[in-house]
Amino acid sequence: MEKDSLRNSQLVGNSPGHSPVKTKLLIALTVVGAAALGFWLGCYRTAQTWNRIVEGQIRKLARTETRNRAQVNLRVLNYLKSGSQSEAIEILERQLDVAVIGCAAYWNSDAPEERSGNDIMIIRDARDYRAQFPWTNQRPDTAEGVQRAFELAK
Repeated sequence: MEKDSLRNSQLVGNSPGHSPVKTKLLIALTVVGAAALGFWLGCYRTAQTWNRIVEGQIRKLARTETRNRAQVNLRVLNYLKSGSQSEAIEILERQLDVAVIGCAAYWNSDAPEERSGNDIMIIRDARDYRAQFPWTNQRPDTAEGVQRAFELAK
């Protein structure tokens, strides 16, 4: 009779070495481990997905910038080849304004230790060029932005 009782308790999980508390602890640890593993895998996949999205956006921006640069270059070359030098110069002057304002914006947004002297050097060169060859953008907001950029380079 005792043998049957011992065998029945072993089948149910009540063997002398296994208490119900140990069984519950083992189940709880397994659940926590599975949850932690699932969380880590989810974070890893999410990071991979976001990295892929960001890389795609960077490629898209680079492609757009390259296409725009090619388009501007073609317009300038067409004007120069057709003898319309003043139109070509106008496009290049406007492009210079946009670039100078962009350099100033990067300079202002960067932390002092991250700033590149190249930005200020370009702004100074543009300021010296404009002192030698005056030109003012027809858009007041752009002309003001260029002047503010030139003030950075003093």
